[in-house]
Amino acid sequence: MSDALTDIDRDERRSKLYNQYLESLRAYLLEPTEENMNKVIEKASDTDDVPRGYFGNRTSMTNNLRTKIELLGSGDKEAWAKFLFGLDGNDFRVFKLLSPFAKKLLIAVDYGIGFVNFHGDVESLINQIIRNGKGWKTYDTDNYLVAFDQPEIDDAEVFWINCGILGINGPRNMRS
Repeated sequence: MSDALTDIDRDERRSKLYNQYLESLRAYLLEPTEENMNKVIEKASDTDDVPRGYFGNRTSMTNNLRTKIELLGSGDKEAWAKFLFGLDGNDFRVFKLLSPFAKKLLIAVDYGIGFVNFHGDVESLINQIIRNGKGWKTYDTDNYLVAFDQPEIDDAEVFWINCGILGINGPRNMRS
């Protein structure tokens, strides 16, 4: 058993190590050498070694990591979709540029229990529309409604990421 300060410290260590992992992964994707691959695996292992924290649990990033990295390196869209789904902010933007989706608008959709959460390119797109279109600044407490024409949905690619219910291993068909 540990105290809250120890657990919070573990979360901070895990976060720093995870950022090092992402930086090493970025370096590998830009220069795919065995040395860079080993650095990615080392940083993932360092992150996995941090015990549970206050907010977060121990990670298991090294499971099948070499295969996952090779899939990213080869431009596999399914692997990239799953990887990008877990990122946000600057990490999302940096890795999106290295992905096969670099020129695509990406919207990550997370249907939780009783709510839906969108992330990806949504925030930067909306900010750009408000700032460039109207010359307005966006602040934490401002609310806007942005309307634009419906995109062509037949051109969209959809990738199933996962389900929070144990035993569900793929997307489910709609019920009639």
